[in-house]
Amino acid sequence: MTRRARPTIFLALALGIVGLNAALAETYPSRLIRLIVPFSAGTSPDILARGLAEGLTRELGQSIIIVDREGASGSIGFADVANAAPDGYTLAFGPQGPLTVQPRLKVNPPYEIDAFQPVCQIYDDTFALFVGPNSPIADLGALVARARDVAKPLTFGSPGLATIPHLQVESLMVSAGITMKHAPYRAVAQMIQDVVGGNLDLAVGSVASIRSSNARVLATLGDARSSVFPNAPSMGELGYKVSKTSFIGIYAPRATPVAAIDMLEAACAKAWAAPDYQKLLTDSGALPMFLKRADYARRLAEDNGEKSALIKALNIKME
Repeated sequence: MTRRARPTIFLALALGIVGLNAALAETYPSRLIRLIVPFSAGTSPDILARGLAEGLTRELGQSIIIVDREGASGSIGFADVANAAPDGYTLAFGPQGPLTVQPRLKVNPPYEIDAFQPVCQIYDDTFALFVGPNSPIADLGALVARARDVAKPLTFGSPGLATIPHLQVESLMVSAGITMKHAPYRAVAQMIQDVVGGNLDLAVGSVASIRSSNARVLATLGDARSSVFPNAPSMGELGYKVSKTSFIGIYAPRATPVAAIDMLEAACAKAWAAPDYQKLLTDSGALPMFLKRADYARRLAEDNGEKSALIKALNIKME
């Protein structure tokens, strides 16, 4: 190839990409869009994804269906999206953990964080440490005292190994100087049922998932109290440090055309701002926070570094 030919070819390629995006902008979306939630039906991400899907359907003029693909702490659902055609018709709705945590735990992960293009952030999640209604553990102080009895170790449940809730409890144990056994669950509903029924000492889950149960909240895992459980203290006010919480958003496969991402980002902003969706977010206990893709990508990068250091410090490995 001659030196003179290279610029011509590069220009042709650039014009081809521009033409592809222009054509896509005129036709996208022309068929149904799948929004994959990497958790089971009835969990807070599932409920809030369905609410957002209604708004996206209005904005895009195409049906958005929710596909629940739980398992492996969210990795199964995200792997589906990583392997999907990058055409804007298969998206993920979920927390950052499957991107910033799970790949750090495997020798040969099914994907890395750079396999995805962030579209937008929708909300921050709030988690709570809870016990059953008949538990003898009255408050967090009693929990810490009880957990120091190494002869009778407590067991706590979480939505999975190295999920954000699990990491928050691990960091709490470091801060409080206590030890508890971990019981990872595939289904959050089963975990809540086991705690309420007295078959599990305690667990950590999103306030949206436990609000309708008769579980008793000991504390929320963050600096501020939850509007759903206003009488429960936060870890911050009790003087304990925990790792950062989940933030939930939408992701597309990395090579998805810019025109499709632009349309999705704009549609998400309008659907998120709709009064009915804002009410759904606040009623669930989520903290509404919309970020466009550039800001969201920066937040993901920061969390990726923080979680990598935390996993190394806690020496968490696949069981």
